[in-house]
Amino acid sequence: MMKQYIRLGFFLAIFLGLVGCSSSSGKAEFSYFPKLAKPEHLYVIEKASLSPEQFVMISTLQGVLAQNKPEIYINDTGPYNGWLEDIKSGYGVTTEEIGDAWELITKFKDRLKGFIVYENHLPSINVATSLAGLWQGIAVEKSLVSQVEALGLTQLEDVSDKDDSWLILEHGSEFSKKLIVQQDTEKGELRDIGVAYKAMYIFSSSSAITELPAVFDALDTDAVRLGWGPGDEFSHVGLASLQGVGTIATDWAVNLTTLSGIERKAPFKQPKQPKIGPADPKAHYVAFVMSDGDNVQWLLNDFTTSDRYFGSPDRGSFPMGWQLAPTLADLAPSVLSWIYDYAAETDNFVGGVSGTSYFYPGDYPPDALKANAEHLDAYLRKTDMRITTILERSNPSTEVLKAYASAKHLDGAILLYGEKYVGPGGKVHWVDGKPFVGIRETLWSTDPVAMANRINGYETDPTKAEGYTIVNVHPWSHTMADVKKVVDNLDGHVKIVTPQELIDRIRRDVVDKTGE
Repeated sequence: MMKQYIRLGFFLAIFLGLVGCSSSSGKAEFSYFPKLAKPEHLYVIEKASLSPEQFVMISTLQGVLAQNKPEIYINDTGPYNGWLEDIKSGYGVTTEEIGDAWELITKFKDRLKGFIVYENHLPSINVATSLAGLWQGIAVEKSLVSQVEALGLTQLEDVSDKDDSWLILEHGSEFSKKLIVQQDTEKGELRDIGVAYKAMYIFSSSSAITELPAVFDALDTDAVRLGWGPGDEFSHVGLASLQGVGTIATDWAVNLTTLSGIERKAPFKQPKQPKIGPADPKAHYVAFVMSDGDNVQWLLNDFTTSDRYFGSPDRGSFPMGWQLAPTLADLAPSVLSWIYDYAAETDNFVGGVSGTSYFYPGDYPPDALKANAEHLDAYLRKTDMRITTILERSNPSTEVLKAYASAKHLDGAILLYGEKYVGPGGKVHWVDGKPFVGIRETLWSTDPVAMANRINGYETDPTKAEGYTIVNVHPWSHTMADVKKVVDNLDGHVKIVTPQELIDRIRRDVVDKTGE
Protein backbone atom coordinates (compact mmCIF):
# COMPACT_ATOMS: atom_id res chain seq x y z
CA MET A 1 0.00 0.00 0.00
CA MET A 2 2.84 2.41 0.85
CA LYS A 3 4.35 1.83 -2.58
CA GLN A 4 1.03 2.77 -4.17
CA TYR A 5 0.93 6.13 -2.34
CA ILE A 6 4.56 6.82 -3.24
CA ARG A 7 3.67 6.18 -6.89
CA LEU A 8 0.60 8.39 -6.50
CA GLY A 9 2.65 11.21 -5.03
CA PHE A 10 5.19 10.89 -7.84
CA PHE A 11 2.40 10.95 -10.43
CA LEU A 12 0.83 14.06 -8.91
CA ALA A 13 4.17 15.86 -8.87
CA ILE A 14 4.59 15.17 -12.58
CA PHE A 15 0.93 16.00 -13.25
CA LEU A 16 1.28 19.38 -11.56
CA GLY A 17 4.44 20.14 -13.47
CA LEU A 18 2.93 19.30 -16.83
CA VAL A 19 -0.36 21.15 -16.49
CA GLY A 20 -0.32 24.75 -17.60
CA CYS A 21 -2.68 27.53 -16.65
CA SER A 22 -5.53 28.68 -18.83
CA SER A 23 -5.23 32.05 -20.43
CA SER A 24 -7.56 34.74 -19.20
CA SER A 25 -8.77 36.62 -22.22
CA GLY A 26 -11.59 38.46 -20.44
CA LYS A 27 -13.52 38.60 -23.72
CA ALA A 28 -17.30 38.85 -23.59
CA GLU A 29 -17.83 35.33 -24.82
CA PHE A 30 -15.43 33.65 -22.43
CA SER A 31 -16.86 30.40 -21.10
CA TYR A 32 -15.70 27.83 -18.58
CA PHE A 33 -17.40 25.20 -20.72
CA PRO A 34 -16.61 24.05 -24.26
CA LYS A 35 -19.69 24.65 -26.39
CA LEU A 36 -21.62 21.49 -27.24
CA ALA A 37 -23.42 21.11 -30.54
CA LYS A 38 -27.01 22.28 -30.81
CA PRO A 39 -29.55 19.46 -30.36
CA GLU A 40 -31.84 18.97 -33.32
CA HIS A 41 -33.81 15.81 -32.54
CA LEU A 42 -34.15 14.37 -29.05
CA TYR A 43 -35.09 10.90 -27.91
CA VAL A 44 -37.11 11.50 -24.75
CA ILE A 45 -37.32 8.95 -21.97
CA GLU A 46 -39.20 9.39 -18.71
CA LYS A 47 -37.06 9.28 -15.59
CA ALA A 48 -39.88 7.44 -13.82
CA SER A 49 -39.42 4.53 -16.23
CA LEU A 50 -35.78 4.03 -15.17
CA SER A 51 -34.38 2.13 -12.22
CA PRO A 52 -31.54 3.93 -10.40
CA GLU A 53 -29.01 1.72 -12.24
CA GLN A 54 -30.65 2.39 -15.60
CA PHE A 55 -30.68 6.12 -14.83
CA VAL A 56 -26.88 6.10 -14.45
CA MET A 57 -26.46 3.99 -17.58
CA ILE A 58 -28.65 6.23 -19.74
CA SER A 59 -27.13 9.41 -18.30
CA THR A 60 -23.64 8.28 -19.30
CA LEU A 61 -24.99 7.31 -22.74
CA GLN A 62 -26.43 10.82 -22.94
CA GLY A 63 -22.98 12.25 -22.20
CA VAL A 64 -21.14 10.06 -24.70
CA LEU A 65 -23.53 11.00 -27.51
CA ALA A 66 -23.24 14.69 -26.59
CA GLN A 67 -19.52 14.60 -27.39
CA ASN A 68 -20.83 14.71 -30.95
CA LYS A 69 -24.33 16.14 -30.46
CA PRO A 70 -26.96 15.93 -27.68
CA GLU A 71 -29.61 13.37 -28.60
CA ILE A 72 -31.25 12.29 -25.33
CA TYR A 73 -33.51 14.07 -22.84
CA ILE A 74 -34.42 12.42 -19.55
CA ASN A 75 -37.80 13.94 -18.78
CA ASP A 76 -39.25 14.47 -15.35
CA THR A 77 -42.42 16.02 -14.02
CA GLY A 78 -42.43 19.72 -13.22
CA PRO A 79 -39.78 22.17 -14.43
CA TYR A 80 -37.79 19.74 -16.58
CA ASN A 81 -40.90 18.97 -18.59
CA GLY A 82 -41.34 22.72 -18.94
CA TRP A 83 -37.79 23.20 -20.21
CA LEU A 84 -38.38 20.44 -22.76
CA GLU A 85 -41.54 22.11 -24.02
CA ASP A 86 -39.68 25.42 -24.17
CA ILE A 87 -36.88 24.14 -26.39
CA LYS A 88 -39.41 22.38 -28.62
CA SER A 89 -41.57 25.45 -29.12
CA GLY A 90 -38.89 28.13 -29.03
CA TYR A 91 -35.77 26.54 -30.49
CA GLY A 92 -37.02 24.17 -33.18
CA VAL A 93 -36.00 20.93 -31.47
CA THR A 94 -38.03 17.88 -32.45
CA THR A 95 -38.62 14.91 -30.16
CA GLU A 96 -39.47 11.23 -30.15
CA GLU A 97 -40.69 9.23 -27.16
CA ILE A 98 -38.72 6.17 -26.06
CA GLY A 99 -40.35 3.49 -23.94
CA ASP A 100 -37.50 2.04 -21.91
CA ALA A 101 -33.75 2.06 -21.33
CA TRP A 102 -33.06 -1.01 -23.48
CA GLU A 103 -34.65 0.58 -26.51
CA LEU A 104 -32.18 3.45 -26.21
CA ILE A 105 -29.17 1.17 -25.70
CA THR A 106 -30.18 -0.89 -28.72
CA LYS A 107 -30.60 2.23 -30.84
CA PHE A 108 -27.18 3.66 -29.99
CA LYS A 109 -25.05 0.58 -29.26
CA ASP A 110 -23.10 1.00 -32.50
CA ARG A 111 -21.99 4.43 -31.28
CA LEU A 112 -20.42 2.91 -28.17
CA LYS A 113 -17.10 1.18 -27.70
CA GLY A 114 -18.40 -0.89 -24.80
CA PHE A 115 -19.20 -0.58 -21.12
CA ILE A 116 -17.47 -0.16 -17.76
CA VAL A 117 -18.70 -2.13 -14.75
CA TYR A 118 -19.19 -0.56 -11.32
CA GLU A 119 -20.90 -1.58 -8.08
CA ASN A 120 -23.59 0.39 -6.29
CA HIS A 121 -22.76 2.42 -3.17
CA LEU A 122 -19.02 2.39 -3.90
CA PRO A 123 -16.55 4.92 -5.36
CA SER A 124 -16.46 2.78 -8.49
CA ILE A 125 -19.57 4.56 -9.82
CA ASN A 126 -17.50 7.74 -10.23
CA VAL A 127 -14.58 5.77 -11.68
CA ALA A 128 -16.89 4.22 -14.28
CA THR A 129 -18.56 7.55 -15.06
CA SER A 130 -15.16 9.20 -15.56
CA LEU A 131 -13.92 6.47 -17.89
CA ALA A 132 -17.18 6.55 -19.85
CA GLY A 133 -16.19 9.96 -21.18
CA LEU A 134 -12.65 8.93 -22.04
CA TRP A 135 -13.55 5.60 -23.63
CA GLN A 136 -16.96 6.36 -25.19
CA GLY A 137 -18.54 3.61 -23.13
CA ILE A 138 -21.42 3.52 -20.67
CA ALA A 139 -21.31 2.93 -16.92
CA VAL A 140 -23.11 -0.32 -16.09
CA GLU A 141 -23.92 -1.60 -12.62
CA LYS A 142 -23.00 -5.26 -12.00
CA SER A 143 -26.64 -6.32 -11.88
CA LEU A 144 -27.20 -5.15 -15.49
CA VAL A 145 -24.11 -6.71 -17.08
CA SER A 146 -25.81 -9.78 -18.54
CA GLN A 147 -28.54 -7.68 -20.18
CA VAL A 148 -26.00 -5.33 -21.72
CA GLU A 149 -23.86 -8.20 -22.98
CA ALA A 150 -26.94 -9.78 -24.53
CA LEU A 151 -27.22 -6.68 -26.71
CA GLY A 152 -23.72 -7.27 -28.04
CA LEU A 153 -21.74 -4.69 -26.09
CA THR A 154 -18.24 -5.53 -24.87
CA GLN A 155 -16.95 -5.02 -21.36
CA LEU A 156 -14.06 -2.55 -21.41
CA GLU A 157 -13.12 -2.91 -17.76
CA ASP A 158 -14.54 -3.92 -14.39
CA VAL A 159 -13.72 -1.15 -11.90
CA SER A 160 -15.97 -2.41 -9.10
CA ASP A 161 -13.08 -2.50 -6.66
CA LYS A 162 -11.47 0.76 -7.82
CA ASP A 163 -11.64 4.16 -6.13
CA ASP A 164 -10.60 7.78 -6.62
CA SER A 165 -6.96 7.09 -5.84
CA TRP A 166 -6.74 4.43 -8.55
CA LEU A 167 -8.45 6.76 -11.03
CA ILE A 168 -6.08 9.63 -10.23
CA LEU A 169 -3.03 7.40 -10.47
CA GLU A 170 -3.90 5.52 -13.63
CA HIS A 171 -5.81 8.12 -15.67
CA GLY A 172 -5.59 11.51 -13.94
CA SER A 173 -3.65 13.26 -16.68
CA GLU A 174 -6.17 12.26 -19.36
CA PHE A 175 -9.10 14.33 -18.10
CA SER A 176 -10.13 17.90 -18.85
CA LYS A 177 -8.28 20.57 -16.91
CA LYS A 178 -11.10 23.09 -17.32
CA LEU A 179 -13.42 21.49 -14.79
CA ILE A 180 -13.96 18.61 -12.41
CA VAL A 181 -17.11 16.93 -11.09
CA GLN A 182 -17.53 16.09 -7.42
CA GLN A 183 -20.60 13.92 -7.08
CA ASP A 184 -22.05 11.75 -4.32
CA THR A 185 -21.80 8.06 -5.15
CA GLU A 186 -25.49 7.65 -4.23
CA LYS A 187 -26.69 10.11 -6.88
CA GLY A 188 -27.45 9.31 -10.50
CA GLU A 189 -27.86 12.94 -11.49
CA LEU A 190 -25.17 15.00 -13.27
CA ARG A 191 -23.71 11.98 -15.05
CA ASP A 192 -24.03 13.38 -18.55
CA ILE A 193 -22.22 16.74 -18.65
CA GLY A 194 -18.90 15.58 -17.19
CA VAL A 195 -18.88 12.62 -19.56
CA ALA A 196 -19.41 14.96 -22.51
CA TYR A 197 -16.51 17.15 -21.34
CA LYS A 198 -14.27 14.17 -20.44
CA ALA A 199 -14.03 15.42 -16.88
CA MET A 200 -12.95 13.47 -13.82
CA TYR A 201 -15.65 12.43 -11.34
CA ILE A 202 -14.60 12.13 -7.70
CA PHE A 203 -16.16 12.43 -4.27
CA SER A 204 -14.13 11.75 -1.17
CA SER A 205 -13.30 8.11 -0.62
CA SER A 206 -11.15 8.00 2.50
CA SER A 207 -8.09 6.78 0.63
CA ALA A 208 -8.19 9.74 -1.78
CA ILE A 209 -9.30 12.73 0.27
CA THR A 210 -5.70 13.76 1.02
CA GLU A 211 -5.05 13.96 -2.71
CA LEU A 212 -7.93 16.37 -3.42
CA PRO A 213 -5.90 19.59 -2.98
CA ALA A 214 -3.34 18.38 -5.51
CA VAL A 215 -6.08 17.27 -7.91
CA PHE A 216 -7.76 20.68 -7.70
CA ASP A 217 -4.44 22.47 -8.05
CA ALA A 218 -3.71 20.54 -11.25
CA LEU A 219 -6.71 22.14 -12.94
CA ASP A 220 -6.55 25.36 -14.95
CA THR A 221 -6.38 28.63 -13.04
CA ASP A 222 -9.88 29.60 -11.85
CA ALA A 223 -11.35 26.28 -12.97
CA VAL A 224 -14.80 25.16 -11.82
CA ARG A 225 -16.12 22.22 -9.85
CA LEU A 226 -19.57 20.95 -10.82
CA GLY A 227 -21.62 18.99 -8.31
CA TRP A 228 -21.22 19.36 -4.55
CA GLY A 229 -18.76 18.13 -1.96
CA PRO A 230 -19.17 16.00 1.17
CA GLY A 231 -19.93 17.17 4.68
CA ASP A 232 -19.69 20.76 5.83
CA GLU A 233 -20.23 23.33 3.08
CA PHE A 234 -17.60 25.73 4.37
CA SER A 235 -15.01 22.96 4.46
CA HIS A 236 -15.39 21.56 0.95
CA VAL A 237 -15.95 24.95 -0.69
CA GLY A 238 -12.98 26.25 1.28
CA LEU A 239 -10.76 23.36 0.19
CA ALA A 240 -11.52 24.04 -3.46
CA SER A 241 -11.14 27.81 -2.96
CA LEU A 242 -7.61 27.43 -1.61
CA GLN A 243 -6.63 25.79 -4.90
CA GLY A 244 -8.32 28.40 -7.09
CA VAL A 245 -11.38 26.30 -7.98
CA GLY A 246 -14.93 27.68 -7.79
CA THR A 247 -18.01 25.57 -7.14
CA ILE A 248 -21.22 25.47 -9.19
CA ALA A 249 -23.88 23.56 -7.27
CA THR A 250 -25.35 21.13 -9.78
CA ASP A 251 -25.52 17.82 -7.93
CA TRP A 252 -29.25 17.31 -8.64
CA ALA A 253 -29.12 18.64 -12.21
CA VAL A 254 -29.94 16.54 -15.26
CA ASN A 255 -29.93 17.16 -19.01
CA LEU A 256 -27.15 19.75 -18.87
CA THR A 257 -25.72 18.37 -22.10
CA THR A 258 -28.97 19.11 -23.94
CA LEU A 259 -29.67 22.43 -22.24
CA SER A 260 -26.13 23.75 -22.68
CA GLY A 261 -26.24 22.94 -26.40
CA ILE A 262 -29.13 25.31 -27.01
CA GLU A 263 -28.10 28.56 -28.69
CA ARG A 264 -29.62 31.74 -27.33
CA LYS A 265 -31.82 33.57 -29.80
CA ALA A 266 -30.77 37.07 -28.78
CA PRO A 267 -28.46 38.77 -26.28
CA PHE A 268 -29.58 38.37 -22.68
CA LYS A 269 -31.42 41.48 -21.51
CA GLN A 270 -32.94 41.80 -18.08
CA PRO A 271 -35.68 44.35 -17.32
CA LYS A 272 -34.49 47.86 -17.99
CA GLN A 273 -34.02 49.88 -14.83
CA PRO A 274 -35.85 53.23 -14.81
CA LYS A 275 -33.85 56.40 -14.53
CA ILE A 276 -33.52 57.25 -10.87
CA GLY A 277 -35.08 60.46 -9.61
CA PRO A 278 -33.76 62.95 -7.08
CA ALA A 279 -32.91 61.72 -3.62
CA ASP A 280 -35.65 62.11 -1.02
CA PRO A 281 -33.97 63.58 2.10
CA LYS A 282 -36.67 62.08 4.30
CA ALA A 283 -36.47 58.56 2.86
CA HIS A 284 -34.69 55.35 3.81
CA TYR A 285 -33.96 53.18 0.78
CA VAL A 286 -34.32 49.38 0.93
CA ALA A 287 -33.57 46.59 -1.54
CA PHE A 288 -34.48 42.91 -1.08
CA VAL A 289 -32.31 40.19 -2.63
CA MET A 290 -33.14 36.47 -2.54
CA SER A 291 -29.94 34.52 -1.97
CA ASP A 292 -28.66 31.11 -3.14
CA GLY A 293 -29.07 31.83 -6.85
CA ASP A 294 -25.57 30.42 -7.39
CA ASN A 295 -27.31 27.05 -6.99
CA VAL A 296 -27.87 26.04 -10.62
CA GLN A 297 -29.72 22.82 -9.80
CA TRP A 298 -32.28 24.92 -7.85
CA LEU A 299 -32.68 27.32 -10.78
CA LEU A 300 -33.43 24.34 -13.02
CA ASN A 301 -35.85 22.80 -10.55
CA ASP A 302 -38.54 24.66 -8.58
CA PHE A 303 -37.05 28.17 -8.46
CA THR A 304 -39.21 29.30 -11.38
CA THR A 305 -42.39 27.39 -10.52
CA SER A 306 -42.76 27.45 -6.74
CA ASP A 307 -44.89 30.16 -5.22
CA ARG A 308 -42.20 30.46 -2.56
CA TYR A 309 -39.79 31.97 -5.08
CA PHE A 310 -39.93 33.32 -8.63
CA GLY A 311 -43.34 31.70 -9.18
CA SER A 312 -44.92 33.74 -6.40
CA PRO A 313 -48.09 35.68 -7.18
CA ASP A 314 -46.55 38.52 -5.15
CA ARG A 315 -43.67 38.91 -7.60
CA GLY A 316 -44.09 42.14 -9.53
CA SER A 317 -45.97 43.96 -6.79
CA PHE A 318 -42.76 45.47 -5.39
CA PRO A 319 -39.10 45.75 -6.50
CA MET A 320 -37.19 42.52 -5.89
CA GLY A 321 -33.63 41.39 -6.43
CA TRP A 322 -32.65 37.84 -7.32
CA GLN A 323 -29.26 36.19 -7.23
CA LEU A 324 -28.60 34.20 -10.42
CA ALA A 325 -25.59 32.17 -11.50
CA PRO A 326 -24.10 33.96 -14.54
CA THR A 327 -22.88 30.57 -15.80
CA LEU A 328 -26.51 29.67 -16.48
CA ALA A 329 -25.88 31.56 -19.71
CA ASP A 330 -23.70 28.62 -20.78
CA LEU A 331 -25.16 25.68 -18.86
CA ALA A 332 -28.79 26.40 -19.74
CA PRO A 333 -29.16 29.49 -21.95
CA SER A 334 -32.81 28.74 -22.76
CA VAL A 335 -33.59 28.74 -19.03
CA LEU A 336 -31.87 32.08 -18.44
CA SER A 337 -33.71 33.52 -21.45
CA TRP A 338 -37.01 32.27 -20.04
CA ILE A 339 -36.32 33.84 -16.64
CA TYR A 340 -35.45 37.18 -18.23
CA ASP A 341 -38.42 37.02 -20.62
CA TYR A 342 -40.89 36.37 -17.80
CA ALA A 343 -39.38 38.87 -15.38
CA ALA A 344 -41.53 41.74 -14.17
CA GLU A 345 -40.39 45.34 -14.60
CA THR A 346 -39.68 45.34 -10.86
CA ASP A 347 -37.33 42.32 -11.01
CA ASN A 348 -33.58 42.82 -10.97
CA PHE A 349 -30.93 40.12 -11.26
CA VAL A 350 -27.49 40.13 -9.65
CA GLY A 351 -24.68 37.62 -9.80
CA GLY A 352 -24.76 34.86 -7.19
CA VAL A 353 -21.91 34.26 -4.77
CA SER A 354 -19.11 34.94 -5.42
CA GLY A 355 -19.57 36.07 -9.01
CA THR A 356 -18.84 33.35 -11.53
CA SER A 357 -19.04 30.56 -8.94
CA TYR A 358 -19.16 29.91 -5.22
CA PHE A 359 -15.77 30.42 -3.57
CA TYR A 360 -14.25 32.43 -0.75
CA PRO A 361 -12.26 35.22 -2.43
CA GLY A 362 -9.93 35.64 0.54
CA ASP A 363 -8.87 32.00 0.13
CA TYR A 364 -8.34 32.25 -3.63
CA PRO A 365 -4.72 32.38 -4.83
CA PRO A 366 -3.86 35.84 -6.22
CA ASP A 367 -3.40 34.62 -9.81
CA ALA A 368 -6.75 32.82 -9.71
CA LEU A 369 -8.48 35.89 -8.25
CA LYS A 370 -7.08 38.07 -11.03
CA ALA A 371 -8.21 35.59 -13.67
CA ASN A 372 -11.63 35.33 -12.05
CA ALA A 373 -12.11 39.10 -12.18
CA GLU A 374 -11.56 38.99 -15.94
CA HIS A 375 -13.92 36.04 -16.28
CA LEU A 376 -16.51 37.79 -14.12
CA ASP A 377 -16.37 40.86 -16.32
CA ALA A 378 -17.09 38.69 -19.36
CA TYR A 379 -20.05 36.99 -17.67
CA LEU A 380 -21.50 40.28 -16.41
CA ARG A 381 -21.46 41.63 -19.93
CA LYS A 382 -22.87 38.40 -21.34
CA THR A 383 -25.78 38.29 -18.87
CA ASP A 384 -26.54 42.03 -18.67
CA MET A 385 -25.75 42.13 -14.95
CA ARG A 386 -23.99 45.04 -13.25
CA ILE A 387 -23.86 43.77 -9.66
CA THR A 388 -22.51 40.63 -8.07
CA THR A 389 -22.66 39.11 -4.61
CA ILE A 390 -19.54 38.26 -2.63
CA LEU A 391 -19.57 35.73 0.20
CA GLU A 392 -16.53 35.87 2.45
CA ARG A 393 -15.52 34.22 5.70
CA SER A 394 -14.99 37.64 7.28
CA ASN A 395 -14.44 41.29 6.37
CA PRO A 396 -12.95 41.25 2.84
CA SER A 397 -9.43 42.50 2.28
CA THR A 398 -8.61 45.52 0.18
CA GLU A 399 -6.85 43.22 -2.30
CA VAL A 400 -10.03 41.20 -2.80
CA LEU A 401 -12.18 44.29 -3.35
CA LYS A 402 -9.66 45.77 -5.78
CA ALA A 403 -9.75 42.57 -7.82
CA TYR A 404 -13.53 42.77 -8.13
CA ALA A 405 -13.48 46.51 -8.80
CA SER A 406 -11.22 45.86 -11.80
CA ALA A 407 -14.18 44.26 -13.60
CA LYS A 408 -15.20 46.98 -16.04
CA HIS A 409 -18.88 46.03 -16.15
CA LEU A 410 -19.29 45.88 -12.37
CA ASP A 411 -21.07 48.88 -10.81
CA GLY A 412 -20.82 47.55 -7.27
CA ALA A 413 -21.31 44.47 -5.14
CA ILE A 414 -23.26 43.08 -2.21
CA LEU A 415 -21.17 41.74 0.68
CA LEU A 416 -22.18 38.79 2.83
CA TYR A 417 -20.29 37.26 5.74
CA GLY A 418 -20.79 36.26 9.33
CA GLU A 419 -23.84 34.81 11.08
CA LYS A 420 -26.73 34.74 8.61
CA TYR A 421 -24.70 37.08 6.37
CA VAL A 422 -25.23 40.24 8.49
CA GLY A 423 -21.60 40.54 9.58
CA PRO A 424 -21.10 43.70 7.46
CA GLY A 425 -23.87 45.54 9.34
CA GLY A 426 -24.64 47.67 6.30
CA LYS A 427 -21.11 49.05 6.00
CA VAL A 428 -20.03 50.30 2.57
CA HIS A 429 -16.50 49.82 1.25
CA TRP A 430 -15.35 51.99 -1.63
CA VAL A 431 -12.82 51.00 -4.31
CA ASP A 432 -12.30 53.09 -7.45
CA GLY A 433 -15.66 54.76 -6.95
CA LYS A 434 -17.52 51.47 -6.70
CA PRO A 435 -19.52 50.65 -3.56
CA PHE A 436 -19.34 47.22 -1.93
CA VAL A 437 -22.45 47.28 0.22
CA GLY A 438 -22.83 45.04 3.23
CA ILE A 439 -26.05 43.30 4.19
CA ARG A 440 -27.79 45.17 7.02
CA GLU A 441 -30.80 42.86 7.53
CA THR A 442 -31.44 39.19 6.79
CA LEU A 443 -34.81 37.50 6.46
CA TRP A 444 -33.46 34.21 7.78
CA SER A 445 -35.52 32.41 10.42
CA THR A 446 -36.77 35.70 11.76
CA ASP A 447 -40.00 37.66 12.29
CA PRO A 448 -40.91 39.75 9.20
CA VAL A 449 -42.92 42.26 11.21
CA ALA A 450 -40.12 42.80 13.71
CA MET A 451 -37.74 43.37 10.79
CA ALA A 452 -40.06 45.95 9.27
CA ASN A 453 -40.23 47.78 12.59
CA ARG A 454 -36.43 47.94 12.76
CA ILE A 455 -36.16 49.28 9.23
CA ASN A 456 -38.80 51.91 9.98
CA GLY A 457 -36.42 53.32 12.59
CA TYR A 458 -33.31 53.50 10.42
CA GLU A 459 -31.65 56.77 9.39
CA THR A 460 -33.19 58.79 6.60
CA ASP A 461 -30.17 60.66 5.24
CA PRO A 462 -29.45 59.57 1.61
CA THR A 463 -26.04 61.24 1.70
CA LYS A 464 -24.83 58.62 4.21
CA ALA A 465 -24.40 54.87 3.93
CA GLU A 466 -26.73 54.55 6.91
CA GLY A 467 -29.57 55.74 4.71
CA TYR A 468 -29.64 52.45 2.80
CA THR A 469 -30.43 48.83 3.65
CA ILE A 470 -30.00 45.62 1.69
CA VAL A 471 -32.11 42.76 3.02
CA ASN A 472 -30.92 39.23 2.33
CA VAL A 473 -33.83 36.82 1.80
CA HIS A 474 -32.96 33.25 2.75
CA PRO A 475 -35.04 30.96 0.49
CA TRP A 476 -34.82 27.87 2.68
CA SER A 477 -36.46 29.53 5.70
CA HIS A 478 -38.61 32.27 4.12
CA THR A 479 -40.80 32.84 1.09
CA MET A 480 -41.92 35.72 -1.10
CA ALA A 481 -45.03 35.89 1.09
CA ASP A 482 -42.73 36.73 4.01
CA VAL A 483 -41.05 39.47 1.96
CA LYS A 484 -44.50 40.84 1.19
CA LYS A 485 -45.24 40.86 4.94
CA VAL A 486 -42.15 43.00 5.53
CA VAL A 487 -43.18 45.33 2.71
CA ASP A 488 -46.72 45.68 4.04
CA ASN A 489 -45.43 46.75 7.45
CA LEU A 490 -42.97 49.39 6.26
CA ASP A 491 -43.80 53.03 6.86
CA GLY A 492 -44.34 55.40 3.96
CA HIS A 493 -40.92 57.01 4.20
CA VAL A 494 -39.22 53.67 3.44
CA LYS A 495 -38.68 53.45 -0.31
CA ILE A 496 -38.29 49.97 -1.83
CA VAL A 497 -35.99 49.89 -4.84
CA THR A 498 -34.13 47.27 -6.86
CA PRO A 499 -30.54 46.40 -5.94
CA GLN A 500 -29.39 48.20 -9.08
CA GLU A 501 -31.19 51.40 -8.11
CA LEU A 502 -29.86 51.20 -4.57
CA ILE A 503 -26.27 50.83 -5.83
CA ASP A 504 -26.80 53.67 -8.31
CA ARG A 505 -28.18 55.94 -5.60
CA ILE A 506 -25.31 55.16 -3.26
CA ARG A 507 -22.80 55.94 -6.01
CA ARG A 508 -24.49 59.22 -6.80
CA ASP A 509 -25.66 60.51 -3.44
CA VAL A 510 -23.43 59.23 -0.64
CA VAL A 511 -20.88 61.94 0.10
CA ASP A 512 -18.18 60.03 1.98
CA LYS A 513 -16.63 57.60 -0.49
CA THR A 514 -13.50 56.87 1.51
CA GLY A 515 -14.70 53.96 3.66
CA GLU A 516 -12.72 50.71 3.40
